[in-house]
Amino acid sequence: VLLILIVAAGAPFINGLLMEKTIRNVFAEANSMYTESGFDYSLEIIDYDRNFLTSDIEWKINFGSLKAVYGIEEIIFTEHARHGYTKVTSTTNFEKNEWFQRFVEKKLQGENPFTITTSYSLFGDIESVVSSDPFSITLEDEVIDVHPGEFAIATDSDLKHFTSSGKWRGFDVAGQVSVGEIAVDSELEMISTFLWKGYLNVSTRDFLSQATEEAFSYTKIDGKYILDHDRDSNTLAIQTNVSIDDLKAGRNRIEEASAQFAVNNMSAQGYEEFMKVYTDIMSEVLENLAAIKDDPAKAGEFVEEQMGEVGIQLIAAYEKLLKRDLELQISDLHIVFPQGDVKADITLRLLKDMTLMQFVPIIGQPDLALEIFYLNSDIKLPIEIVGEPPLLLSPSYPGMQTGLFVKEGDTLHHNAETRDNKLFLNGKEFELSRK
Repeated sequence: VLLILIVAAGAPFINGLLMEKTIRNVFAEANSMYTESGFDYSLEIIDYDRNFLTSDIEWKINFGSLKAVYGIEEIIFTEHARHGYTKVTSTTNFEKNEWFQRFVEKKLQGENPFTITTSYSLFGDIESVVSSDPFSITLEDEVIDVHPGEFAIATDSDLKHFTSSGKWRGFDVAGQVSVGEIAVDSELEMISTFLWKGYLNVSTRDFLSQATEEAFSYTKIDGKYILDHDRDSNTLAIQTNVSIDDLKAGRNRIEEASAQFAVNNMSAQGYEEFMKVYTDIMSEVLENLAAIKDDPAKAGEFVEEQMGEVGIQLIAAYEKLLKRDLELQISDLHIVFPQGDVKADITLRLLKDMTLMQFVPIIGQPDLALEIFYLNSDIKLPIEIVGEPPLLLSPSYPGMQTGLFVKEGDTLHHNAETRDNKLFLNGKEFELSRK
């Protein structure tokens, strides 16, 4: 009994030690990740005061070159933690950030509606919950009523696995804009700095905007973003599913819509190399932009010049993605209009590794495309919406036996497929050769 009492009495102190070890490990892992990503932002512990039952930590995020984007150089966090018997729980505030204090005093009448609570488990897992009470704010003479919300994110001390979930009840703007509930949930696992696998779900409800002459609204929009990594082939699959209910824009209406967009068989190595080049370039651009942020005219000219240079520098990086079996796909697209339904399925796949210059000869020899691409497309359009335009229904290129679409009852139907090194359009061979 005495031994149990001694262990129990020391549990809070031990948990405080474990919490400090976890936090320092998280900061080291995060800074290593930031360095590998090519950006110069970082986490820094300013002060760590650990006692027997409590700990007080002051730390900050240095935005580095990203200060040109956010308009602030850093955010300082003040954390007060209580050491429990099975875990440590802390609360966080932003009271040492002058910009935040000014915002609360001037815009929120001195009442801070935000709270952050973090739990540290004995095994190194961390969960933070950000909560917001309802509040009102005035921007440009418009009163915005912000409804309550809560967002939770959990990770391990190695920052390899993340889960999150949250709900926000939206906001209203003086009878002009109304946003209903917004919900998110995700689970992501890090494979490398730039490679992740998992999913992200986002849903929004009951949006209405009457700020312009034509009202815009929808009942719901749901989206799911899925990342998958095949270790054997070292390829990525990226998929986005979207569905919409009752979207209205003025007199136009979509009763419902859904579609799946995917990129399959993307080279994971090529993607990592592309992202490394991209982040290196953007980090340099942001650093240069930060140096001239006080001169808006010069900054605008700089951004315009840099975007052209960035495009040129990224050409070689894009080519690392143009590998055999790279596939772009739109599937199960279905849009329901009052006048009829639009349906589409399109697949485009590379048949061999390519460079951008290797696409150029297609301009003079279109039949070379058959050696480069696999195509399968099927599209249906209601005549009541698109009519019967000759541009779609009549052959517009030598070698075509039909138009891009053919009339089938009250719809226009398009079907194209490559097979046996030939292109078939609406069931008839489309001769691409110009010989």
